[in-house]
Amino acid sequence: MSARPAQWRKILSDLPPETTQALVVAPAPDAPLFVATLSAMERQTGRWRWARGPFRAVVGRAGFARPGEKREGDGKTPSGVFPLEHAFGYAEKASTRMAYRPIRDDDVWVDDSESPYYNRWAEKGLVGGASFETMKREDGLYRYGVVIGYNRDPVVKGVPSSCSVTVISV
Repeated sequence: MSARPAQWRKILSDLPPETTQALVVAPAPDAPLFVATLSAMERQTGRWRWARGPFRAVVGRAGFARPGEKREGDGKTPSGVFPLEHAFGYAEKASTRMAYRPIRDDDVWVDDSESPYYNRWAEKGLVGGASFETMKREDGLYRYGVVIGYNRDPVVKGVPSSCSVTVISV
């Protein structure tokens, strides 16, 4: 399910007219499923143009789920158009105009749908024995990332949790 520039133009043209910036994430050609490319796009005088990128990025370990097929625990990143909530990373501050949250040693992302913290960023001590992913990892996976607004406002239990796109080269 590789998006081509012609497909990107269609997706971008369907965005609300007040949208002036977008990140396009697509499978990287001839790469493992979890490797993607990320391009920053900007609308100027009614036309979409590349602003930055493409950058190498990481998505779910099993790649992308087709629209409407994302399931909790499938290791996939949902396909679709989603708002970007905030950037995050290991550094205390980052050069971005997006809201930014530094990752602390005890920060986790809760993926247990029975937890009151489901699909939320939380401190490890608050979530007890619930299933979660540690945000500060030895492999540096979340050095820079963006939380996408998928099942976030409101969070609905039983609907797969939100995902992030991790930028691994800037």
